[in-house]
Amino acid sequence: MSDKSVRININPETWQKLNQYCQASGQVESDVLEQLISLLDQPSILENSDKLQQSQHQIEQELKEKTAFLQLVLDNIPQLIFWKDTQSVFLGCNRLWAKAAGFIEPKQVVGKTDYDIYHDPNNQHLDPPTQHLSYYREQDLRVIETGEPQLNFVEQKRNPEGQEVWYNTNKIPIKDSEENIVGILGTIENITEQKLVERALFEEKELAKITLNCIGEAVITTNSEGRIQDFNPMAQQLTGYSIQEAIYQRISNIFTLIDDRGNSQENPMDEMLKNSQNQRERRTGILQNKNGERYEIDMVITLIRGQNHQILGAVLIFRDVTQALQLAHQLSWEASHDTLTGLVNRRELEKQLTLAIESYKNEAIEYILCYLDLDRFKIINDTCGHFAGDELLKQVTNLLQTRVRSSDILARLGGDEFALLLKGCSLEKAETIADNLRQLIKNFRFTWDNKIFSVGVSIGIVSINQEIQTITSVINTADVACRTAKSRGRNCVYVYQPSDSKVIEEIGKSQWIIKLNQALTDNSFRLYSQKIISLQSSEKVYHEILLRLADESGNLISPLAFIPSAERYNLMADIDQWVISNFLKVYSEASKTQSNHLYTINLSAISLKNNQLCDFIGERLSCYNVNPQHLCFEITETTAITNLSQTIKLIEEIKELGCYFAIDDFGSGMISLSYLRNLPVDYLKIDGSFVKHLVNNSINHCLVDCFHRIANVMNMETIAEWVETQEILDILQEIGVDYAQGYAIERPIPLSF
Repeated sequence: MSDKSVRININPETWQKLNQYCQASGQVESDVLEQLISLLDQPSILENSDKLQQSQHQIEQELKEKTAFLQLVLDNIPQLIFWKDTQSVFLGCNRLWAKAAGFIEPKQVVGKTDYDIYHDPNNQHLDPPTQHLSYYREQDLRVIETGEPQLNFVEQKRNPEGQEVWYNTNKIPIKDSEENIVGILGTIENITEQKLVERALFEEKELAKITLNCIGEAVITTNSEGRIQDFNPMAQQLTGYSIQEAIYQRISNIFTLIDDRGNSQENPMDEMLKNSQNQRERRTGILQNKNGERYEIDMVITLIRGQNHQILGAVLIFRDVTQALQLAHQLSWEASHDTLTGLVNRRELEKQLTLAIESYKNEAIEYILCYLDLDRFKIINDTCGHFAGDELLKQVTNLLQTRVRSSDILARLGGDEFALLLKGCSLEKAETIADNLRQLIKNFRFTWDNKIFSVGVSIGIVSINQEIQTITSVINTADVACRTAKSRGRNCVYVYQPSDSKVIEEIGKSQWIIKLNQALTDNSFRLYSQKIISLQSSEKVYHEILLRLADESGNLISPLAFIPSAERYNLMADIDQWVISNFLKVYSEASKTQSNHLYTINLSAISLKNNQLCDFIGERLSCYNVNPQHLCFEITETTAITNLSQTIKLIEEIKELGCYFAIDDFGSGMISLSYLRNLPVDYLKIDGSFVKHLVNNSINHCLVDCFHRIANVMNMETIAEWVETQEILDILQEIGVDYAQGYAIERPIPLSF
């Protein structure tokens, strides 16, 4: 060995490796060192050593640069990356993983385990693992022992802000050049956004599924080839197929449409998918299901398109409208037919009359209307009951239908009244037909409870012509013609003639029903008032409410012209209620300035029989907040005597409301004064016929004086009507009559406050 001394610095790691080498080779450390020194003693070796050191430094520098570059790349990858040795000790990671683990620099992770990281006091903010910490080690061992990757391990955690996050972890083995496993490489991907989208899609899908399952419409979804993709429970119910049977089948195999004759129809979904021009289409049809059952359906077909407008499929929504259509047909039939006899009703007859009038005007086709009214029907109805009456009407209907042509229209107008519209028939021929019908019904015998009844019919005939070209005029004229037939002895036929003055007069009266009904609808009535003055210095101011009717031109019609027709056609009750309601409505707006006024309103005989009248008055008083003591109702003496018990009941009920009551036209129909004791009225209005001639007729003077004295004894106040002169007024004041009303005081004026 050379005397030249050589100094070698050996670090602990190198010394440890030297010891390991000596143990493996069986040599002594000193011998190995001598060999090494002898080699170093040679100049060439030293030179080579210098070169080796330079090369090693260069390699180390390049390795350092590549390592830094690799770290830079890893730090910019959006995934969390780490690597461990076979003992699950971290050898490195990228910056993103280090931050997630609670560290600033990746090198701070080196040498640590999962246990070290999660139990670090500085990492208390970290959400603990979904599984136990030992599970991470178990994963690592499976990779190391089997060499198989552990993929797609999903964990749901919370970030330091408390928000939900999801991570997907993959672990793969790291191998050396000899394929030995020396560690594991792990990647962790934040899949929060993906999971939130998946959750939203799942919830939306579930919501759509629940909605489809709950809605009353059937829904079928297909792909672009017409194969079923979705099939809700209502679709299963209507088609008869289960979802297992229907899914992926062609729509035409499951959804079968037929026509009225049972022939198959082309499937509308296939049509829509072929003809991509239409986006949405609505249809109706007949569905025949798997079991052969048929449903009337209403359906909507909508194409499903992608972003590039390519057809992705179609949605068919349909519902069973069988019952709805049946109900609509039934309602339509009931709206145009009489339910008892099955004949068309008045409403449908009026439609047919409209068509008949147009046909006459445009094509000169002759039409005749026959108005039929059964004779002695009321006797059967009252004697045997309404069931017998209904049966009679059915049998008469069947009898009439045997003589009616298919082109003619037989209608029931109500009660025991029928109508027959004859098409293309002359007046002479119509009279023959009507007489045959009259004879047919005359010979008919109706049996009920072993009793035999005979009936007849009165028939009025009218022709649609130049003078009669409206529905109203046709029906009214035929009605009057029928009543004319009845008035001539019943069971006969009367043909309307334009020259018949009596019939024309009756037609004029019948027109009032239309005018009055229209007046009630259009509020064409007008309220007037006439002052009633006190003759004995009373503090109250009295007015009587009067009624007028305005025609189309605005002219006023006296009640004497329309009241008789209103009574005849049972419209007075409606008119009375119109007066009460409209007066209270207007009065309520001025009642604060009318505290000492009293207004009297006339009631008709028909209202006397109305059991709901007092309820109506009470409801109106409450509605308009009117003091009932400002209101007085009156009826005529004749009406009161004729319906004494009803009158007493009405007076008592009205006075219970707080209103006053008066007897009008007192003395005009008087037979006896005894009834007056039973009428708890407040005022007695002396008939104007006695007052008008009071000056020159001593008898009238005595009667008026008598009426006043009787009223005074019975605690009633008297009102004298038709006071037309000052002289009459003076006499009334002398007698002691309490109030006076007439032209000498004030003529009727429009109601105003």
